[in-house]
Amino acid sequence: MNEYERNLVENNLSTVKSAVNSLIYGGKINQSEYDDYFQYGCLMLCEKAGKYDGRVKFSTFAETVLKNAFVDLYRKNKNSVSGDISLSEELSDDGALLEEFLKSELDTEKEVLSSVLEKDIKQMISEAKRKCKTPTTVKGFEALELKISGMTGSEIAKLYNVPANSVRSWISRAKKILLADEKFVALF
Repeated sequence: MNEYERNLVENNLSTVKSAVNSLIYGGKINQSEYDDYFQYGCLMLCEKAGKYDGRVKFSTFAETVLKNAFVDLYRKNKNSVSGDISLSEELSDDGALLEEFLKSELDTEKEVLSSVLEKDIKQMISEAKRKCKTPTTVKGFEALELKISGMTGSEIAKLYNVPANSVRSWISRAKKILLADEKFVALF
C-alpha cells in the first residue's frame, strides 16, 4: 500500500465505524462482534484501496467495499457451526434427532448439518413451486432442485433443450421469490 492509499484509508475510518454500527443497529450482528467486523472492514478497505480509480468519492467506494465485505463475512459466520450441540437436540420440525444423523453414513458434522439444511431448502423450494403460477418460474424452481441434486447449468439446459442463459434467468427469478420469503432467509 502506498502513501496515497494509506491516507485514503486513514481518512475514511469513520466510514468503517458507521458501517459496523449500522449492522449492529440493524440487528444483523451483536455488539460483541463490533471489534471483529471493524477490524475486518479496515483490512478489506486497505486491501481494496489499490483498486480505487478516482471516478467516485473514496467514501462512496469504501461504502461499497464494506457492504460487500460484511455481507460475505456475515454469510460465512452464519454458516459456520459454533458451540456445543446435544446429541438429543432436535434439528428440524419433524423431530429428527442429531443422534440419528450421526448414525448415518455421513462422515462429519458439517455433512450432517448440510444434509439437514439441504433437506430444508428442498422443502422450501417445493412449497414455493407449488404456490407458483408462472411457468418460467416453476422451471426455475425445478432447475434449482436439479442443481441441488448435482446437475450443472449446462446439463439442465440440455435437458430442457434451451440455452444456458435461459436456465440462469429461470433460476434468478426463482431465487428472488425464495429470498423474499422470511422462512427461507432464516435458514441462513
